[in-house]
Amino acid sequence: AEMEFEFMRNKLFFETSLGLHSKALRPKIKFSSEVVDSKEKKILIFPGAGHSSRRWQGKYFNELCLLLAENISNIAITVCGLKEDWEEGEIVLKNLSCKCNNLSGKLSLVKLLQVIHSASIVITPDSAPLHLAMAMDIPAVCLSNGNYYGRFCPYPREISQNLIVILPDEVEKEILDPLKLKNLYLNGSRHGLENLSPTKVFHAISNLKL
Repeated sequence: AEMEFEFMRNKLFFETSLGLHSKALRPKIKFSSEVVDSKEKKILIFPGAGHSSRRWQGKYFNELCLLLAENISNIAITVCGLKEDWEEGEIVLKNLSCKCNNLSGKLSLVKLLQVIHSASIVITPDSAPLHLAMAMDIPAVCLSNGNYYGRFCPYPREISQNLIVILPDEVEKEILDPLKLKNLYLNGSRHGLENLSPTKVFHAISNLKL
């Protein structure tokens, strides 16, 4: 069976339960904030995730950030997350020459939405910040281990075209096989992100127009 995207599943559930038709075509958060005209490229990173298999270690994020700082001009890198993500955030930002800030554990939900809304791009594992960025139409890069592939991520093209999903090479190969996709990824993933190369993530981001 093909995995159905979670938004569509929920929409159908409520329409069926309430006997109503929803005009909602996609998740959406209307957020008004002051638009600051800046040429600064604001890169927002969320290293945290609910399960260790969906987390990319801070040292890998740091390698990525060093590549970004060396190769892209006028960038500012901010790390966000929970209070317990603070130390990981410091690892992410270690030895960076560009403007950087660790806001882990410092933001209210409203302030967090404001920071996401002002970002040029959000880089995150498959976790809540990804869906907040998508709901505000902010470009995002999702680092995924293929967990429940197609249910929460990637987003269908008709819902969002602002998302790039980057998978470890072995996952990328396996999901091309319909049988392996069904048996290995529709109910989770046996892989972590330890084999996802920072260079691979960098090349995907460098192809974007930041």
